[in-house]
Amino acid sequence: MSHHHDIHADHSPDAIRERLAGDTKRSYIKDFIYGAIDGAVTTFAIGGMAG
Repeated sequence: MSHHHDIHADHSPDAIRERLAGDTKRSYIKDFIYGAIDGAVTTFAIGGMAG
């Protein structure tokens, strides 16, 4: 399957080295959204367990 080939190519030592040497600019918007979702899920899970 070609999809699996792409995954292996993206995780080769050369590809990883190239990503690490690249631009280090980062957007925290995605981290904020994932953190908010994680917090909401955790809150409801604990609230559900408590009764």
